[in-house]
Amino acid sequence: LLSVRVHRGSPENLLSRVCEVLKEGGGMPAIFNDEAIVPALERIGIAQRDARDYTNDGCWEVIIPGRTDFRFQRLSLMLCIEWAFNRGRSRLDRAQAGLDTGDPRQFASYEQVWQAFLAQLDALVARTVARVVEAVNDRSTIAPVPLLSALIEGSLASRTDMTAGGARYRTFGMLAESAAHAIDSLTAIKTVVFDGKLATVSQLCDALDSNFAGHEWLRKKLLEAPKYGNDHPAADSVGQAVIDAFVRTVSRHAEAHRQLIKFPCGVGTFSWYIGIGEGLGASPDGRLKGEPVSSNFSPALGRDVEGLPGAILSHAKMHDGNLPAGAPLDLRLARRLVLGEEGTARMAALLRSFADGGGSILTLTVA
Repeated sequence: LLSVRVHRGSPENLLSRVCEVLKEGGGMPAIFNDEAIVPALERIGIAQRDARDYTNDGCWEVIIPGRTDFRFQRLSLMLCIEWAFNRGRSRLDRAQAGLDTGDPRQFASYEQVWQAFLAQLDALVARTVARVVEAVNDRSTIAPVPLLSALIEGSLASRTDMTAGGARYRTFGMLAESAAHAIDSLTAIKTVVFDGKLATVSQLCDALDSNFAGHEWLRKKLLEAPKYGNDHPAADSVGQAVIDAFVRTVSRHAEAHRQLIKFPCGVGTFSWYIGIGEGLGASPDGRLKGEPVSSNFSPALGRDVEGLPGAILSHAKMHDGNLPAGAPLDLRLARRLVLGEEGTARMAALLRSFADGGGSILTLTVA
């Protein structure tokens, strides 16, 4: 992945050159924002000198080059909602992978829905952290990497293979997936069921069980609810709560192991958004069973109706120096909007707004 780092003081000629390259198509370079990423790295204990030297590892996930042993795990926020509304079971194969948080038809308030979601999230994070800590050194007994370790700062000084903790930084990214749909689902539940009283919880459960067959009216109401990616206060406030809860939950479970390994948070799907969707039943935002989820931390497909500025403003509000592993916003831009020097200037202003607003990572595909 070709990338470029920007900040509030990035020169205009750099931004213009980046935009000229992006206008050729291909979605590269990706835009990394120092204003959001450097403070986030410092917050998890990365020295400022190293935090300012960050780069991307392979795709977009953030590492400190030459000093990091990095791995990651994706955690599905939408599965937490699915479990909350199906007593801990998958809607596809009925497997009991989550907690039984009670009969969802008895949820009498949005707060009860929220608490069930938090309970599922807490259990998922706890299992993941425990599994990582238990197996963190297993790789060194199976597949040590002495040559690579010799090139990673810390391993030679400590006489320890990087797979056994020799690298200066050992990090395990905790990446929330299906974030936009979780935000939209909780917003729709709050808006349609509890605030608007346009449907009951039982009707919502029946609709999810049937993949909305016979409940098209309810799906329409859910789709009309505010959506992440439009700079809408209702959806964005739910989004802030979701991301804050995810970060706090990871931090709570990671605290006891901070000397062993760091657990930076992020939001991402990589290229697996189709497969992720295939593993989910119908969701309360109106998404049908098996449909893809949105990529990384992008709005759900077709739901960002306020244009690129709305998507960028919503994205910037979702995190406050708390996603050091990265959270890419993937956007598409019509070529007709960026023709000529005027179009380049328009794109550069967009990048400037992204940096100033505190966005994390941006990819722009001109088509």
